[in-house]
Amino acid sequence: MDTQIPSETDFFPVILAMEEIKLPIKKVRVFEANALAADKLLLEKERQHQRERDEVLREVHQFQQENQLHYMTRDFDLFDPDLLKKSLPTRKKVRVFEANALAADKLLLEKERQHQRERDEVLREVHQFQQENQLLYMTRDFDLFDPDLLKKSLPTRVADEDPRLGISSCQIMAGEDLGAADRKKAQNAQQAEWAIAQMKEKALKKAHDNKIAQLEQMKKDEINRRLLEQEAQNERDRKYILQGVIDENKRLADERRALDARRRHEDMMADLAQIEAQLNSSTLTEDMNVARSALDYKGDYSRLRPDHFKGLFPDQKREIRDIQLLQIEEAKKKT
Repeated sequence: MDTQIPSETDFFPVILAMEEIKLPIKKVRVFEANALAADKLLLEKERQHQRERDEVLREVHQFQQENQLHYMTRDFDLFDPDLLKKSLPTRKKVRVFEANALAADKLLLEKERQHQRERDEVLREVHQFQQENQLLYMTRDFDLFDPDLLKKSLPTRVADEDPRLGISSCQIMAGEDLGAADRKKAQNAQQAEWAIAQMKEKALKKAHDNKIAQLEQMKKDEINRRLLEQEAQNERDRKYILQGVIDENKRLADERRALDARRRHEDMMADLAQIEAQLNSSTLTEDMNVARSALDYKGDYSRLRPDHFKGLFPDQKREIRDIQLLQIEEAKKKT
């Protein structure tokens, strides 16, 4: 595309568009002034309503304090009729005030809605005008920041004999490189070859690294497998040794229990033998032949050793036994 310098007539649409912009701007300013005045009026009305509301509330509160009457309760009809008559003007005033306040609130709400509709309408017209008349390419300095400026512009000279240049224009500059395009093409081809070679080299290096990583992983897996096998063998050896220790301890415990049982049996047998010896000894049986003293020269057992005989003679025992049997017979007769 040829670059053309715009003339003064080319700017007429832009100038007309700028003139048309002034109309919405004036409308916006008038609307803002009216909105500001309406806001002030609404604020003043609100303040006046607030003052009237406060005055009515003050009178109501004063009346309640004077008459002790809560006329706003549900049991209003149960109060004194005189008090109801006195409170009637105040109630009417409150109702009138509430009706006025409700009407004012409705008016304010309607004004606010109208204000919002006017604002939306003005903004819509401004946006529509901007979309139709304030486009980017219509600005005066668009040619300075045109994003496609380089695409649209042409080089100073496209060949040694440029038909666009006149007689007074320079055709060939001193030091100009006419083979720049061919050299650039060759450089691009060489860079492409270098890029392909580098890609191949990177691919080979990546394959080599992957192979080394695979071998390293296989080595690690083999080491881990052997470690696991060694650990399993150590665990089996430990269990075998532990089982041997358990068996040896069990054998020693059995031997110890057998030895203790044999010792207890021997001790019990010795104790039984000692008990039997004591029971059969001359001391406990009080053998008369053993208990007879060496001074008993008569041989009638009249002299006995006191350390071997502490009981009764056989005839004395028989006498005691006969007396016991006689007492038993007498007791049976009494019953």
